Amino acid sequence: ATHAAAPCARTLRDVVAVTPLAQPYDHRVSFTVADIFSGAGGMSFGFHAHRDFRVVGAADAQIGKPSSRLGSLRCNDTYRTNIGVDPLEVDLARVSPAAIREVWGLRRGELDVLLACPPCSGFSRITAANHLRDDPRNSLVGRIAVYAQELRPKVVLVEGPGLGHAPDPGQ
Repeated sequence: ATHAAAPCARTLRDVVAVTPLAQPYDHRVSFTVADIFSGAGGMSFGFHAHRDFRVVGAADAQIGKPSSRLGSLRCNDTYRTNIGVDPLEVDLARVSPAAIREVWGLRRGELDVLLACPPCSGFSRITAANHLRDDPRNSLVGRIAVYAQELRPKVVLVEGPGLGHAPDPGQ
């Protein structure tokens, strides 16, 4: 016995031709992105490379070690070259989030994505001194919440060691 092709055996072209989209995708829409503790722009670059995202601001103090002076890393030059946005050279522990928002020209709730990559070397288990005293840069993680409260983005994306991991049950 032969069987006729089932109705579900249509080609993709047939399905697309007869299936109306609920709402056509508008490629002119762009989502705004800002990056605090932006460094050289590693996380921003993925958003920058995607046509639906527009990086509207970045900020980094460019400090490598606690003993370094403001601007010593020069990572903002790399960010500017790769992303096309001039990062603010500011100490995010001290500057007002409202001031940053105003410089970026944003209203509260207008930002879609807030990126944050706070310094992580103070959390490293490899550095013996981290077991004896707390690195002052570790407190910068808490500043992300302060910036998020002021900016009110739709999404906050944080990168850092141990963030989002459940504790080891054996400890």
